[in-house]
Amino acid sequence: NKFQEIESNEEMVQNLEEEQFPTKVSFSHEVKTMLGGSETKGLSVLDPLLSEIKEIRLVTTYDQSVKVQTSPQMYNYFRLSVSFSQNYEIQKKRIFDGFATVREIYSNYRIGSHQIRYGTQIFDLGKVDLDNVIDVLHMNNIMGIYTFDPDDSKDAIPSIRYNWFHGGHTATFYLSPVRQQTFGMRFTEFREEVEKKEQGNEDSKVSFLRDYYGLQYQWTGDIMDTRLGMFHWFDSNPYIKLEYQKVEDNGTTLQGSFEDMLSNYNEKETRSDFLTLEIDATWTDMVWKFESGYFKKRNLYSYEIPDGKVIRLSTFSAPHFAFSTSFERTFPYFYWLMLFSHRKWYDVPSNTHVFLFENESGLVTKKRNLFRNQASGVAVLKTPDNSLRITLLSYQTWPFKQKGFASLFTWERFKENMELELKFFRLETEKQKMLQDKIKTNQVYLTYTQKFKAN
Repeated sequence: NKFQEIESNEEMVQNLEEEQFPTKVSFSHEVKTMLGGSETKGLSVLDPLLSEIKEIRLVTTYDQSVKVQTSPQMYNYFRLSVSFSQNYEIQKKRIFDGFATVREIYSNYRIGSHQIRYGTQIFDLGKVDLDNVIDVLHMNNIMGIYTFDPDDSKDAIPSIRYNWFHGGHTATFYLSPVRQQTFGMRFTEFREEVEKKEQGNEDSKVSFLRDYYGLQYQWTGDIMDTRLGMFHWFDSNPYIKLEYQKVEDNGTTLQGSFEDMLSNYNEKETRSDFLTLEIDATWTDMVWKFESGYFKKRNLYSYEIPDGKVIRLSTFSAPHFAFSTSFERTFPYFYWLMLFSHRKWYDVPSNTHVFLFENESGLVTKKRNLFRNQASGVAVLKTPDNSLRITLLSYQTWPFKQKGFASLFTWERFKENMELELKFFRLETEKQKMLQDKIKTNQVYLTYTQKFKAN
């Protein structure tokens, strides 16, 4: 009997081991190489060296994502992006390069109607493509300019996201308990610490904990999806203050002017409270999207160039409202998208000149309201199997006048997991009174992408 009992226990252990969930691991790799050039004109008043900027750029990016599922309810996700860029400025005959970032690392657990995801994450807020007015849950990152990947304009943030599902209803809670920092904030703190030590002052302790949170309610119907949100978050536009004196006016070298600018550069985080509304409706071959946000206060950037000698950039805040809407229509070999957005600022302080909203020769001396509209159109021609695509995009803003045009020619071979894309982009503003010239930029890039997947 004792032998039978031992044998029975061994069978139970074996059955439990067989019932254990086998760990599943999936890999996705992508290697992207981009080669091209850009030309920018119209910044000579800032510095004669900037009268014409011509640049050749080579960027190689390796993206790796790994998903490890340890149970039916639990998986861990890791995404790494390593980019190496070489930028050659033709006029100055100099090369500068390179950066690497970890994009996301988080764990996801779901049981029944509850889901929690914790780690460093990237969030998307808003539904409208291309002209999103409320995607503000991340600090703005200059590196997005160098890779032409909208995702690269976002730094992953340590955060927790909890979802509760109940039929067509979903409640979401966001929590970001740790202070967020850009490169400029880290530099400012480092410089201030060095200055304090030189003056013999002790370092003041700054808490790294924050109370940033957001709440969302989502209702999903047969053809319509609606989301309402309330956020107490950091401002995606950090507080920035700098002053730069032109080389020819301060009697120093370019390096000296740059060092003087860094000595007074200041960048800090600020808070922002805002409400959001998102709607999309889908019919057979048509989609309508809408999003809007009201910000109790949001940062704006003001600049001035007194006597054409000193460039000053400062930050202030004002109430802000914005909305964006789009209408899409799909045909067998054709796709088009029309967009319109409106951004408005209320009670803008006096003695300011708002970047991308005003074009005056000096600071505006009265309090006022400001707005900017943008109309965009996108057309896509494609083959039946979607392997060849031609995308054309055009946009216009007013009353601050800026217009842009982009074209993308894409050839994709799905069986070989390969994609080849040629991009052309052109932007032009009206004559800027402070800059005494139009700003023009032309960019052409060829991108080759190779993807690999494994399970």
